[in-house]
Amino acid sequence: MSEFLKDWELECEEYGLSEAQKCGKLSKYCTKGIKDVVEKLVDGEFGKDWSLLKKELKRLYWQKDRLRNSPEELEQLMEEAKLGKVSIEIYVFKYGKISESLVKKHAMSSFERNTQLLRGLPEEVRSKVLDHGSEKGWRIFVNDVDMEEPAFDDVTKVVLEKVRAIERKGMFNKSESESMASGYGGATSDTMTSAVSVT
Repeated sequence: MSEFLKDWELECEEYGLSEAQKCGKLSKYCTKGIKDVVEKLVDGEFGKDWSLLKKELKRLYWQKDRLRNSPEELEQLMEEAKLGKVSIEIYVFKYGKISESLVKKHAMSSFERNTQLLRGLPEEVRSKVLDHGSEKGWRIFVNDVDMEEPAFDDVTKVVLEKVRAIERKGMFNKSESESMASGYGGATSDTMTSAVSVT
């Protein structure tokens, strides 16, 4: 509801609608159940004051709001990443934004922010990041008390470096396979032997 009201407000401001017009026209863009409620509110004390109407609708429909930057949203993002529904670059970007908000709200520690990021990565990437972390002495597990906790930006930098390296390797292997399939594989030992025997 909050996002819908925000979008509605921006549309109304773009077209120069008054407070009363924002209230009066809103019901036309609502589903039937909500439309009835909006019309009743507009017929009463909320008909001319957009701020009051908006506040009342948020109060009535708060349970329909999707919490932004919540642990639930982060969990959903990690699941989507594991299923390959989002690219790793997008996953890392969105994870960074949501987790930053959670850390600021003390809903997540910086240690959890680093370790949870790895959960959404493909096994190959996660394994390479863990190997890198072990080499650098990063604190990755709870029991790694004598190790240093890396900065989140350092972890994401390594993640993206490993992803790009894997992608480049895949591109090289693909081009090599295509070259072999097209008959260009360079000089083989058989062709070299033939060339020597001819001369």
